[in-house]
Amino acid sequence: MFRADQSPAKLQFYIVARVRYEPSEAGIHPIKISIVNQDGNYVIPPAMRENTIQFSEAGCVDEILLNIKEITFESFGEYSVVLQVDGEPLASQPLYVLPA
Repeated sequence: MFRADQSPAKLQFYIVARVRYEPSEAGIHPIKISIVNQDGNYVIPPAMRENTIQFSEAGCVDEILLNIKEITFESFGEYSVVLQVDGEPLASQPLYVLPA
């Protein structure tokens, strides 16, 4: 949750995620992180990358850190941070931008 003095609100924050893979999932996996408004429209263009997953005896965990240096939210309200792996939604987290 973020509080802002005015709308539109310019904010800076990090998105942190961890994805665990099973040994049968070794290979290349496209990852996409997006921030969308209540209508499902992108607030900023999605961040995309491809990861090549290789396994050791300990398995594989992909740790993701995304620095959002400046993003403008046009209005107060609820937004969503969406993580997709292989084109499928894996997780969604609400993000609230509220008046101070």
